[in-house]
Formats: sequence, structure tokens, C-alpha cells
Amino acid sequence: MAPATKPGSGKNTPQRSIKSFFTSSSPAGEEKKKKEPLVIGALETPKKGAIDVGSIASTPGKRKVESSPKPPSAKKKQKLVIGVDVVPEDVVVPEDVVVPEDVVVPEDEVVPVKRRRLRKVKEESDDKGGEGGIGRRLKVYWPLDKAWYAGKVTGYNASDGTHVVVYDDGEEQDVDVASEKVEWLEEDYEEELEKRPGKRGRVEAESPAAKVTVVEEETGGRKRRARRQIQCVVESDDDDDDDDTEDEDFKAEKDASEEQESEVDDAVEEEEDEDDDEVDEPEVASDSDGKASRRKPKKATLSAVKKPSGRGSKKVSKVVSKGSSLGKITISSGRLEIGKGVSNDIASGEQSALAGDAAERFGGRDAEKFKFLGRDRKDAAGRKPTDPAYNPCTLHLPADFVKGLSGGQRQWWMFKAKHMDKVLLFKMGKFYEMFEMDAHIGAKELDLQYMKGEQPHCGFPEKNFSDNAQKLALKGYRVLVVEQTETPDQLEKRRKETGSKDKVVMREVCAVITRGTMIDGDMNHMSGERMVMLSLVEQISETDSSLIGLCVVDASTGCFQLCQFEDDAARVRLSAVLTELRPVELIIPRGTLSSATSRVLRDCTRHPLVNELSPSDMWDPEQIFKEVSNVYSGLESSQENGVAEAELLPPVLRHVKGLGAKGKMAFTAFGACAQYLRQVLLDRTLLAVRRIELLPGFNDILDDPECKALAEQAKVAVDAGLHRNEPHMVLDGAALENLEVLENNDGGTNGTLLATLDHCVTPFGRRLLREWLARPLLLKESIKQRQMAVTDLKGVALDAVSRFKKEMARVPDLERALARLHASSGANGRNAAKVVMYEDVGKKQVLQFTAALRGCRSMLQAASHFDPYLLKLTSSRLKDLLTFGKGMPDMKSVIEHFETAFDWPEAENSGRILPREGVDSDFDAASAVISEVEGKLDAYLKEQRAHFGEHREIVYLTVGKESYQMEVPERFLAKIPKDFEVRSSRKGFRRYWSPEIKSLLQELAAGVEQRESALKDILMHLVRDFCKHNSTWLSAVKTIAEVDALISISAASLYTEGPSCTPTFSGGEQQAPWFYAKDLRHPTAGAALTGGSSFVPNNVNLGGEQHAPFMLLTGPNMGGKSTLLRQVCLAVILAQVGADVPAEELRLAPVDQVFVRMGARDNIMAGQSTFLVELQETATMLRSATKNSLVALDELGRGTATSDGQAIAHAVLWELTHAIGCRGIFSTHYHRLATEHAADSTVALYHMGCKVASNKGGLEEVTFLYKLCPGACPKSYGVNVARLAGMPESILQRASARSAELELTFEERNCETVKTLEDQVACKLLKELGHSLEKAERDSSKLDALERLKPLWAEAKELVAASA
Repeated sequence: MAPATKPGSGKNTPQRSIKSFFTSSSPAGEEKKKKEPLVIGALETPKKGAIDVGSIASTPGKRKVESSPKPPSAKKKQKLVIGVDVVPEDVVVPEDVVVPEDVVVPEDEVVPVKRRRLRKVKEESDDKGGEGGIGRRLKVYWPLDKAWYAGKVTGYNASDGTHVVVYDDGEEQDVDVASEKVEWLEEDYEEELEKRPGKRGRVEAESPAAKVTVVEEETGGRKRRARRQIQCVVESDDDDDDDDTEDEDFKAEKDASEEQESEVDDAVEEEEDEDDDEVDEPEVASDSDGKASRRKPKKATLSAVKKPSGRGSKKVSKVVSKGSSLGKITISSGRLEIGKGVSNDIASGEQSALAGDAAERFGGRDAEKFKFLGRDRKDAAGRKPTDPAYNPCTLHLPADFVKGLSGGQRQWWMFKAKHMDKVLLFKMGKFYEMFEMDAHIGAKELDLQYMKGEQPHCGFPEKNFSDNAQKLALKGYRVLVVEQTETPDQLEKRRKETGSKDKVVMREVCAVITRGTMIDGDMNHMSGERMVMLSLVEQISETDSSLIGLCVVDASTGCFQLCQFEDDAARVRLSAVLTELRPVELIIPRGTLSSATSRVLRDCTRHPLVNELSPSDMWDPEQIFKEVSNVYSGLESSQENGVAEAELLPPVLRHVKGLGAKGKMAFTAFGACAQYLRQVLLDRTLLAVRRIELLPGFNDILDDPECKALAEQAKVAVDAGLHRNEPHMVLDGAALENLEVLENNDGGTNGTLLATLDHCVTPFGRRLLREWLARPLLLKESIKQRQMAVTDLKGVALDAVSRFKKEMARVPDLERALARLHASSGANGRNAAKVVMYEDVGKKQVLQFTAALRGCRSMLQAASHFDPYLLKLTSSRLKDLLTFGKGMPDMKSVIEHFETAFDWPEAENSGRILPREGVDSDFDAASAVISEVEGKLDAYLKEQRAHFGEHREIVYLTVGKESYQMEVPERFLAKIPKDFEVRSSRKGFRRYWSPEIKSLLQELAAGVEQRESALKDILMHLVRDFCKHNSTWLSAVKTIAEVDALISISAASLYTEGPSCTPTFSGGEQQAPWFYAKDLRHPTAGAALTGGSSFVPNNVNLGGEQHAPFMLLTGPNMGGKSTLLRQVCLAVILAQVGADVPAEELRLAPVDQVFVRMGARDNIMAGQSTFLVELQETATMLRSATKNSLVALDELGRGTATSDGQAIAHAVLWELTHAIGCRGIFSTHYHRLATEHAADSTVALYHMGCKVASNKGGLEEVTFLYKLCPGACPKSYGVNVARLAGMPESILQRASARSAELELTFEERNCETVKTLEDQVACKLLKELGHSLEKAERDSSKLDALERLKPLWAEAKELVAASA
């Protein structure tokens, strides 16, 4: 196929050379520079050559080559990589390499292809030149296609000496037959061409590798034509490229002739909406000497041609995976069979079977070549899967298999055999490669394309690392990053110096990335949501209660949180933690957790990745102390500051360790977490932050008197700022889930209380608001202070609020940015200096540093906006927060220091930091040397001008790389000293170096080298200085987070539909708890949830001196009973968070716990029915509730027979009202409960109002009023719901008749039980006396009252018996 027509022209231009697309900016005589890879830690980016902008059309993710005039021929040939952003100065491309106009080349593609020299057919060109060739047929050779194209000469352009060639496919082009490779055709050749099958006009090249098949396929309902993609690298005389795509061949079978041939890949044209960052890449082979070569493609089948191949390209259609191609081996998880993650399937070989083209290409090969992955599989220690100690994460490689591997393959398998549970990203030059079973995962999960060849292989460029690693981690894979720590040049040097016979560069494991270990800033895109790991250890008691130790780690912020508590048989406290945090990874000891704990881990998490540690390998407390102390003692900060051994550990950790058995479980959980972090190479990085706190809400360790005494003995002081020790309301897991406080049933936030209140502008403010909702305040004074702060932010400080939000809206997630900076200052993992990187990592680090600096300055400015309003604030808490030196640290001087240290905008633009004077002593010393030498050179120039007669023509010039050449007019030749050395000249002038200049230049070079050396380390020095103030920055972040959360709460009232109020709290120990709401509405149910109509408000009265503390709620199905329960509970939570409540008025006594039992859930896997789960939650409620608690029970007892369910409901209600005496609402369809409690002063009967009418068929039609009304509802109108559900009319009629019969029977029985009003009164008196007796018996102070009540009780019994 001929090249496409040039845009804007009527006919095609001549076939062009690659040189026409690029220009070289280096002077003719300038020495060529060597292109070096970019190494982490080096701040200076190698200079790049110029590129002719006019020759490249900018398109997203691609570069399209346009025509431009040919530059002059070059003398020296260098390797040219098509697709890079710039071309090195020294790159010159031979004229005889051509590229068609329609070539589209991916930006990051590196395709080594051998250059072929074109032969010039001068004799034939001379004979058929000019107009003599018109009408003749010829074929033109396209070297990048390695194919000939036939056509006919139809005209001649005398102006430029080109012939107009019309190819046989109808396309036209101007061709210079004198310079291009052409062959004139005879008539017999034309006849032979006509008989050839395939596309007319295409003449195949001699090489079999040049064969290209053009096909069409149906994709997405439309045809797509396969497009030839030209990929080339011009041959270089100097192999200076450090790209390690030059590694030893990964393909065992290799033909020597293949190394001499180039390859033309057929790629299906990409979809219009394809990701621009994805590029098509070829498979790369390499010689043992490190030179890259292209593999000759095998004969392509139709299916193979349809699929594009290349590194990073996207698939046309996804492969559907089924079953398993390997033996199914399941990782042991003890008693915990939950969300182990797909990485465990990788370790066991339980991967999806290949399908389609992949199965055809690789299925037989895998089964034949990797028999040791099937039934004969063993771990690294030689144990089989049937062995209890078998480790599926390792693999034994047979000796004969290893012996047959090439050096590169052996290196990959050595890494893989130690990490079978992980997906390897294997760095080769500028690409991360995926081989064998990992390649199938890359194709399936990342939509990468397999490379050509028998071996499964795909990959992606370095710039796509963060995106692809994050995708794999979020899908549950463990990703092992193997980085290149040596360049080919360094390999060659090592071989010469040590005599090593290594043929591949050195590589090391530099990172393990999972859902809980994503610390890279480019991977944390989750809008501020925490993705935490949780380690758990447990000690079981004889009563099935459990002593639990937890350690929660947020790797993105470097924060560790510890706690230890005793939990009941239902693991209520553990479920609350799990429901709030939703950990994405669990670290647990294998096989030691109780069934109850395992059940809660399963039910209260969302498929976390489970990491099991062998109990025999886990560190004991002494070893934990030793290992962690070694980490801290090895930190540079500890060495510089001379920290004593006893103070190496952070305060909270020292405190917990000093408590002995009282803190043992928490300390052990921390040790398990540290042990796992060491396995994923993050222990030093995260522990260095020294941010270890107690988990908010679990301060048993601090409150226990014995613990306090032990802490005083150990002389351990705990910084109060490291934890929040304020009393709070308890919300267990059931309450958080049923009320949808943090998450809805789908795991999102739509319709939740968090979404209603969340108007934060910072991610760290949003995380704090989430904590507040999970643990509302309890003390009235604390609630009052927060309410006053919210009022101030809506009133006197409203103007400052708008400026605060505008300032902080631009700030990144500083809490995470500070942790990343701290991590990078240690130069660990992928940040290590030895890791070879080709992207501009230095500039990326500079941008991260300046972003953190700007964020800290923004925090300072945001807090300063409140200065004019401090005296007007009524909240002392808010005033303290915004006062510098109190809640807000005084960090102005520190920020000013970094502002004067270097020019921030200049550093962001250049990617390197030039420190100002006084910042870095080494840089200042080097700069002083340079200034001194330059001064001497200026003085020497003045001396020479005086020597030659004060002529201003004598100056210094820089020629090429030689500076300070002293230019002297030739008329002064007689005065030139003999020791002056001529370096260059021009007409009328000569340029010299004198011995003095040479000596000074040596001093100057030494100074420049010293300064460059200082510049390489200046960024790390500044970052370390910045991290020394980490406690200051974190304190400021916490303050700004609290202010942001308070502003968010204040803003929520502005978005509330209808009136809202600030709740009033009262009551004390001697007063009965109470709750009063006037016109209360649901906080989260807006117009969208009520079909566009307004929400019906209700008045609610619970407790106090004049109202019953408990409400028995009846009403029709779908009448709004559950909604009323939820809105009362949510109103209490809102009130104690400090927010306004959607009501005309709300008065209450603080609630210590909220219990909610609603909905139907079962646990079939544990053999637990819906009814059992319901009663377990109710039992927890009865054990934990106090008189200050709030209980919401929705239809308790419906999971069993009516008589049993009603009996249980009656007993529970009696316990809550008479034994516990708490506030609550009990909704039910057991109408007999209402009858039984009609005379109970502790229970108030209410129902949800409705209107009932009959339709034409005599069926009841119910209109829901959603209004809370006094008294009991006579029935539930379930037949009405059946009608709404669309049941047949006959069924409805029969159900209605049967319902009437059952109701009549119930009424008759009720009449027999209670005959007269007097009987009811007598029963009521009897009950009241009985209750009073029970209370008096429990209170020893009321013995006198007990004596008076006993005769009354006997008399009441006689009266009731007589009436019966």
C-alpha cells in the first residue's frame, strides 16, 4: 500500500528520508555527547537535542510524521529512537532511510530494527530519467516495510527532477528515481505480477520477514482495516544506549539469522477512544553482548494477524476466562475463609484457563514445559501440597529446567520461584515486562497485548507504572516490582573489574505493592478514603470472651494505631472497629483465631487481602523490641541527634511495652504488623515517621489504674496530643450498618449521614469527620463547645470561612504528602540511588517537595484569615485552635526559611534546586571557589590587555566545549609569548590558552565539579531538614483538619431542607433520661427519597418525668415505622456530633450507646439462621445497654412461630423497660403486645397513621399518612401490600376473607381474658405493685418502702382473684 496523501496537497510528495523529520542542533565541530539514563537521586537531567517542531503534528499520545526539507547528509551514524520526545544533539539519520507519510509512531516506543543500505540504480535512472521514463512501469522499495510497491510513471516534474508515480492501488507519489531505490519493470514481469494472489501492486521483499498480510475484521459492528505500523531504530556505530531491552534473550530457541532481520508488525487500528498512554510495542530479543535486535516473526495465521501485538497496546476484545488450567491448590487460611485475594490463587496455580487465541498459542506449551507446576509441584523446601508445612508462595525449580534457561530467563525464574503469590513487574530498560503466567494476568487485567512468539510476554512503558500497579493491587493482586540496578555499561565495567561472566544486568526487588501498601502519590486517588491494614492477635478465655490486640496501619500517612480490649462472645467491639475502618488487608496468625472472631472478620469486612503469619515464626515481645529498636537506631535522625537507647521507641510504644500483660496483646499485634511490613520492604519507611498512636475510642490502656501505676514506675510520659482520650458515644457495627452512618448497603456513601455532613475541602478534614461520626461526643461540655464553634463559623467568622475554603481547596492531601516526603528522604526501595530510571524522577521529587511547602504555607495563611475575628469567637475550643502557639503551631519562621532557601517557581520549571547563599555549606564553598577563579581570570585578561596596549578587542570566547579562549588580533602576533597555545582561529584573529589560563581552568573545573556534586544532594538535604519539623507539620494538619470538619458541619445546615435547630442538652445522674423532638425530619431522606414530596415531620417524646421512656410502635406495612426509628437514632448522633438537627426543637440527655436491631441477615456458612443472628444481636443489646442508652428494635421475633416470637418480644420489651429502664422504640406487628402493655406506664403506644377505604372488590386500600399518632393500630393491612405487589385478585380476596376470620377469633379470646374495665384497672394496679416490689428489692436503701408494699401486694392479689 502506498503512503497516504499529504494533508493539504493534491498529490503526494516524494518518498522521504527519516532525516527530514528531525534536525540536529549540535554545531558541526562539537563533540558528541553520550546519552545517559536518568538515575534516581541525580537532579540534573541530561541535555536533550533540538527537534523541528514544525515536522511533528501533535496528537494525543501519538506523533504523526509530516514532511519537511531534507537536512544535509551526516558523517556519523547514531541510533535513533522513534517515539521519544526529543532527539539527542548528536543523532543524525542517514538519507536512505524513509518513512511513509501515514506513519503514526507511539511516543515511548523503542523498536530496535537493523538498517539496510539502499542501493542506487544509477544506470537505469540515467537511461530512463527525465521525460524518457513516462509510461514505464517500475517498483519502488520501501525499506521500513521491507517491501516493493509497483506502479507506473505518469509524469515528470522538471522543477525538482521527480517523477509522478501512480501505484497499482491508485495512490500517487512524487519519486526521485535518482536517489530512491527503484527497479524498472519489463512486460513479462508485469504479466507475472498480474497472476500473483493477494493485493495488487504489492511486491513482496526478498526477506520472508518482510511479508505483511492486510486483513479486515468485524469489531464493534464496523469494519476496521489493519494498518501497517512502521517501527525502526537506525543502526548506530556507537552503542551508547543504556536501555536494558538489550538483556539476554528470554526465548530459548533463537536463530542467528533472525538477529539480522527486522520485523514489520501488523497492528489493528486503535479505537478512537483508546487510552493515549498505551502504546504498541514489539517483542525485543537481545544478543548476549547486550545489543538489541528484532526477532523475525513466525508465519502469521489469520487469527494472529487480527490481534495487534505490542507492549502496552490494548486488546480488541477481552478474553473470557473459565476454569483452571493448572492444579487447584488452595492456600490454608486457618479458620478464616474470607476474601483471601486472587494472589493466593496465583500462588497455588489456581488461575483462570486461557481462552481464544491465547489458549491456542500457549495452552499446550504450558502443560508440556511446566509439568513441575502441576501434580509434581513442590515448594522451595521440596515439600508437596499434602505436607502440612507446605508453602505455596515458593516453588522448587527442577535442575534440568534451570539448566536449559538463558541468563535472563534464569534471573526471572529465580525471583518468581520465591514469590509465586505475586505478579512480577520485571524492569528491562524503559519497560516493565510480564512473562509466563504473569503475562496472562497482564493481558486479562490490564488489557495488554501478548508479544509475538511462543513465550507469553507483555509489558508497558515506565511512565504507566503507577496506573498499572495500582490496577493490579486494587483487584487483589500482590505486585512484586523488580527494578534494574545496573546499566549495560556498568555491567561491562563490573565484568572487566571482577572477571564476572554475568550476561544480564543486576536487578533487585524494590517494592511489594498491595491494596494496603500503596504509598506512591500517583496511586492514592481514592478521594481521601483510608485504605488501612489491620493486624489482629487473640487470647481466648474459658468463657469464650476474648482479649484482642489490634494494630491499624495507614501506609499512605505512616500512622500506626494500637489498642487492646476484652470483647464478649459476639465480638461487639471488634465488629465496631471493622465496620468503621473496613480494612483492605488483614495480618493474622495462621490457625489460632476463634470461630467467633473469624466470623466477625468475615461479616464486617469487604473481601480484604489476608496475610497469614506462622505462629511459630511470629516475634515475641522481646524480639519485637529488639527488631524495632534496631530499625530506629539505624535511622539517620537517631544517629545525628544521639538518641539514647531507652528513648528510641516513640512514647506510646514505650508506654504500651511498659505495661507488661496489660499491653502485651497490643504490642504483639504491632510486632506482627512490623514483621509483615519488613516482608513488603516498608518497615523502615513507615516506622521512620514515628507516628504511633492509640486507636481513638480504645483508651483502656490509659484509663486502667494499674496501667497508670506501671507507667509512672517506668517513667513513661505519653504525649496527650498523640491520641484522643475524650469520652464518646458507642456505636457498634450493627448500628453503623443499619443506620448507614458511613456506608450504604453497596459500600458507597450516597444517602449516608457522612454524605449529608461532608462539605470538607481537604481530604484529611474528611477523614476526621468520618471519625467524629463513628464516635460522637458524650460529655455535655464538649458537645457545647463544638456547637458554639459551629455557630461562630456560621456567624461572626463567616467571611474568614470563605477565604479559608478558597485557600485550602488548592492544597493536596498534605497528611499523605508529608509521609511520602519522609519516605523519600530515606532513599529506600524505588527511591534508592542505584535504581535505574529513565523518566525525570528528579523533577518529580522537586515538584512533590514544593507542593508540600506550598501546602504548609497555605495552612499558615488559611489560619491567619481568622486573626481579626479571634476576640469575637464564643467557642474557647475554636479560639485555641486558631491561635498560633496553641492549637496552631507557630511555623512562620520555618516556612520563611524554606522560602529564602531557593526559588520555588524556578525549581519547579527546571526540575533542580539552586540553593541561595547560606543554605548549603558545600554548595557555598564550591561557588566561592568558582567566583574566586573567575575573578582571577578577569584580572588576567586585564593584564593581557595592558600588555597588548589596552585594546578592547582582546576578549574571552567559548568555542565548542572550550571556554576562556583568549582572542587576540593577528596584528599583535609579534607580542604573543611562545608558551601561548593556539586553540582556534578566525579571519584576522587567533585564540590562545596561556599556561596561566590552563592552570586557572583546572581550578575552575574542580570547583564546578564540587558544586555539581553538592547539587546532587541538595534536594535530599532540604527534604531531611523539612522532615525534622514533621511534628510541627502534623500538628498543623490536625488543626486544619478539625477546623475544616467544623466548617463542614456548619455548612451542612445551609443545605438542610426546612427548619433546623441547635439541640439542647440537659439532665444528670439523678434525672430520668429523656428525648423530645418537635417536627423532627429524617436527616438524609430528601425529596429524592419521597417521590418529590416534602418529608412529613413528627413529634417524638421519650422519657422524662411525664412520658414513658419506651415507645411501642405499630402501624400498617410500609407505613414508615422503620424510617421513624432511623431518624430518631440519626438525630441523636447528629446532636452529639455537634451539628444542627432538622427539627423545630430538640432537647435530650446525652446517649452513651445506640443499639439498632433491624433487617434480616443470616450466616448460612456458620450454620446460623436469620432468627439466630437476630437474637444474638438482641442479646448483645441486653447485656450492654444502660439507662442512658437508646435502643431501636424493628419487628423482633418474626423469624419463628407467632407464639414463640411474641413471647420473646414480650420478654425483651419487659427487660428493656423494667430492668434496664433505657429509652427506645420497639416497632412490631404483634398487636397483642400493645394490648398487654396498654396499662404499662413505662411503655407508650403509638402507631403510624393511615386512611383505609374499600375498593370496588371490597378490598381495603390504605393511604399512608406517615404521621405518628397515639394509640395502637388495630391491624397491619398486609393484604394491601400484596395488592400493591400485583398479586392476583383471587388470591387477594381469599387472603382478605381469611384475615377477617383470624381477627374475629382473636377478638373473642381477648374479650374472655379482659371482661370489664374494673378488671383492667385491677390488673394494672397489680403490675405496678409488682414492679415497685422488684425495684425496692434491688435497692437496699428502700427497705422501709419494701415493708409497706408487701401488704398492699397481698391485698391486690385478693382483689384480682375475687374479680376473676
